[in-house]
Amino acid sequence: MNKRLKHIGGHYSAKSFDRLTKQIEGKGMLLVVIINTTCEDCQKIQDFINQLKQGLINKLSNLVVCFGYNNDKVHKEEPSGGDKKKTKDSFSEKDEKLKDQKKLADSNLFSWEALPDGHGYAIFTNAGEPQLYPGEFDHDEFKSNVLTTIRRVGSSVRTLAGLPGKREFVEKKRSGIVVEYASSTKTSEISECEQEVAKYQSKLALPVYFCKGLTAEITLVYKGNSLHKNKGLDLEKFLKKMPKLPQDNEA
Repeated sequence: MNKRLKHIGGHYSAKSFDRLTKQIEGKGMLLVVIINTTCEDCQKIQDFINQLKQGLINKLSNLVVCFGYNNDKVHKEEPSGGDKKKTKDSFSEKDEKLKDQKKLADSNLFSWEALPDGHGYAIFTNAGEPQLYPGEFDHDEFKSNVLTTIRRVGSSVRTLAGLPGKREFVEKKRSGIVVEYASSTKTSEISECEQEVAKYQSKLALPVYFCKGLTAEITLVYKGNSLHKNKGLDLEKFLKKMPKLPQDNEA
């Protein structure tokens, strides 16, 4: 197996991959995956791992992958009426999970504090801003999210983990230009906007984040507040109307 594709096991802390991330920062991308054996949809992720094993990893020279397996039962959302039982079960299972985690270090199972449900993946292009996809995520978008982020490595474009990532960005009072696009947005439009970011990079006071969401729009977010918004992905039009920022702006 390629050295950049590693099957791992044991219990990892939330910061276990920080050192590796710093080593590849600006040069590559780290993908950390927990494949859950109780989730049928995780076969889609396993298929991608198999493709990497069969040679795809050699074509993706800036990709490093750490993957492992977890057998914690994945909960599907229940209809109303089942909430009380689900809550009770989840507490008892969490207690069991804490007991079991100490044993995992000596097993082939993989648990990671950043993805406590034993299910999901994370994409790192730098140490401070991982894209986390925990719990119930869209497995169909997994491969696309990975390949899109790989394509952006080395560019000034950053990526948020969908609408949950955008929400966290706002809650943490971050600053930046957030480009949101929908599933129906043409790839050519997204690519053109990315090229515009490269064109205006030297003039931009804030980093630009791309985010897959529900609509096509560009938003200026300053310390968690939305200051300016334009429908569509015309970055040039957006920048012409964008208000000036204070000198102490921070991303």
